[in-house]
Amino acid sequence: MTNSYQMKHIKYTLFIFLLFGFTSGSNAKTTFCKKQVERQKTNILDKPFPNKLVFYPNPVTSYFELDLGSLPYVQFEIISIVGQSVLSGILSENNTKVWVEELPAGQYIIKCKAQEYSQASILQIK
Repeated sequence: MTNSYQMKHIKYTLFIFLLFGFTSGSNAKTTFCKKQVERQKTNILDKPFPNKLVFYPNPVTSYFELDLGSLPYVQFEIISIVGQSVLSGILSENNTKVWVEELPAGQYIIKCKAQEYSQASILQIK
């Protein structure tokens, strides 16, 4: 019974070292969490827009419009659920419609960027 307990303890310790790195004590979890947050910060969008961008209608059949608010332009990218970029472009005050009638029905992610701001939302195409 002692050997079984020791083996489980060794496996658990090895797992912790591999998971959290080779730090010890209560700092191990904190270090791991900080690294995860730092990694996520580079993957998520920079700053949210001061006023959330609104697009309508959602769900979409042929096109949607994006309310730019006071922004002169917005770059957009529509990404499929598998991560493939399917449509992108730049919208300005004069052109706020995005035609999506050629895209298959389903859910997409729409990323919008302008200056240092960015936002992602779910877009449903019927």
